[in-house]
Amino acid sequence: VSMLGLWGCDVHCVASAEQGLDFIATMPAETWPQLILADYHLDQGLLGTDAIAEIRQAMDQDTPAIVITADRSNEMKHLIKESGFGLVQKPLKPAVLRKLINRLL
Repeated sequence: VSMLGLWGCDVHCVASAEQGLDFIATMPAETWPQLILADYHLDQGLLGTDAIAEIRQAMDQDTPAIVITADRSNEMKHLIKESGFGLVQKPLKPAVLRKLINRLL
């Protein structure tokens, strides 16, 4: 979070899709996130890709999104690619993340 702040990003953290939905419900549409970062494996067996899809649907827009994961399976890579999300592997390299953010925005 502090790294993103140093890059000039206004960062808001949520722990689940539900919290993300609650968060955007309190905001005017013009202040909604311009980018979503999500871990691939969330608590209770949920996936970050599903959380991204739920939040995008609630905002009715294809907000750029990046999935961050240590999972290197071909199945996961295929799912991310099919979803149209960016992918950053753990351990996270700041230069790789920043380059992808710049490309998506």
